[in-house]
This record gives sequence, C-alpha cells and structure tokens, in this order.
Amino acid sequence: MLSEQTIDKIKGVIYGQAIGDALGLGTESMTSKEVRNHYPSGLKYYTEIIDDSYRKRWKKGEWTDDTDQVICILNSILKNGELNENKVAHELYDWMKRGPKDIGYFTAKVLEDPEFLSDPHAAAKRRWLKEGMLTAPNGALMRTSIIGTWKFWDKDAVTRNAENVAKTTHYDPRCVASSVIVSQIIRSYIDENRALTQSEISEIGKQYHEKVEKYVQKGFNSSLQSMELDDLNKRAYTLRGLSVALWAHSSKYTFEQALQRIIAEGGDSDTNAALACSILGARYGFKAIPSYLVDNLYNKEKLDFLIDSYISKVNSIYKA
Repeated sequence: MLSEQTIDKIKGVIYGQAIGDALGLGTESMTSKEVRNHYPSGLKYYTEIIDDSYRKRWKKGEWTDDTDQVICILNSILKNGELNENKVAHELYDWMKRGPKDIGYFTAKVLEDPEFLSDPHAAAKRRWLKEGMLTAPNGALMRTSIIGTWKFWDKDAVTRNAENVAKTTHYDPRCVASSVIVSQIIRSYIDENRALTQSEISEIGKQYHEKVEKYVQKGFNSSLQSMELDDLNKRAYTLRGLSVALWAHSSKYTFEQALQRIIAEGGDSDTNAALACSILGARYGFKAIPSYLVDNLYNKEKLDFLIDSYISKVNSIYKA
C-alpha cells in the first residue's frame, strides 16, 4: 500500500502542475516590466488575472494546454493500465480534435501528420528533420511531471517512459533530456524523499546532448532575472524551461514563494510555473500548497476525481 506521504506527494505533483499553469497564465507572454505594470502588488489570486484578448478565453483559475496534456497521459494510464506512447498519442490526437483553447505550433504540426497515430515517433522525427534539427520547444517537457509519479519505484521504467512519451511529439534529444530529468527529479522526491544532486542531473543530461550541462549549471547557479525569461524569442526553449525547473528544485523557497518569483518574470510563465510547482509539489507535498490556490482552481472537482482514480491505479500495481 502507498504511504500517506507518498499519496500526498503524488497529489502535490498534479495539483502543483495545474496551479502553476493556471496562475502562470496571468503573466504569460509579458515582459517583466509589463508584469509589474499590470500587477504592481504581484499576482496572488486567479481573480486578479487581467481580461485581455488572450487571457479572457480562459475562466479564472483554469489551466491551459500544459495540464491538458498531463491529463491526456493520466487518462491513457487509467484506460489501459499502463503507460504506452502509442496510447498516449491517441489521447493527444483526440484532445486536439476537440479544439483546445491553446496548442503549441510544433505539437500541432506533429499531431497533424497523416501517420501520427500509426507511428508517433516517426511523425515527430519527420517534423524535427523538416525544422532542420534545430527546434527544441518545451511541448514535451510541459507535460512530463505525471511520468515521475508512475512506477516511481522503478528508476529505469521512469526513464523509458519519459523518453517514449517525449518522442511522441518532440524527437530532439534536448527535449528528451529535459523530460527525463524532470521526471527523475519527481521520482526521487517520491520514492527516496531526497533531491537529486547537480552532478546526478548532469550525468543524466550528458547521455542525451552536450548542451544540457550549460542549462543545468544555470538552474543551480543563476538567478531567475539573469535567465531573461521574458525574451520572447527564446521563451519556449526546452532547456530554458529546464533551468527554471532546476532553479526551483535547488532553491529553498516555499511553494508559494517560488511560484510568485517565476510568474513575476513573464515569458512562458504558465509552463515555467507548472514545471516548478510540480517539482515543489513532489518535494513538499499537497498539504504545503496554499488552500486558496487549491480551492479556487477551475474544474477542481474533475481534477480530484482523476487524482483519486489515478492513485488507486498506482496503488493497485505498487511493487506488485
């Protein structure tokens, strides 16, 4: 049976993801200066999110495509009793067909490939090659948090699952590396109740791409301000998102403190906050998340039902 602490951490990951996403929407695509202008006292409550032409498409406290895709993975596990990239691909495709309010350009292009459902890895690789093997957006990274909670007692399984699910849409090794690292950080908090070290994370990254190490160092040794997260030309780069996740992982801030600092920087704030808060949810647990962020999350009842069902599924196979 799963311990109460383990259940609390799994719930913290999923709620952290959704909350970071929902509040982070309030400053997405803004510069840090624009964030200060719109939110001179900071952004603490969902109701404070401005109703401009972009944000008014969402209800107050509603998550975006980042968490939609986490739910696609979660639903795939609930339906199939396993984490299989081809089954996940079908969930992602069905989600796209339902017309989400937002979907990344690169992800959409892969999902639109005529052979995506029959061979998602091949479709993702074709798009990557067509982009000159230069594009490494954060579409796979933004949804990877749930993977660290599935079979968390099997380190190798978490790596395989993170690799395979990342490559359903994002074939670049930088995308794969960042997804594996975040999944393993979450796994370690849940299974071992400890933080992976910088050297351990660097060793993971070196297996995939030589550029990962630079961003690992940034995450552990740089301030958020020095990362220039509001540079909109680079905001969706997977290794930049990884740096923010590692900043949160290595910081001493509480869940709320880290969330406030990340969204104050603007840029791809919904993804950055979702990543960071999923990790902090694994570190501190659900009980450490402020109740006003939990209670006012849009579709909270839906999320609670999914979490309860998912925890039951994890419990049923725990070290079976």
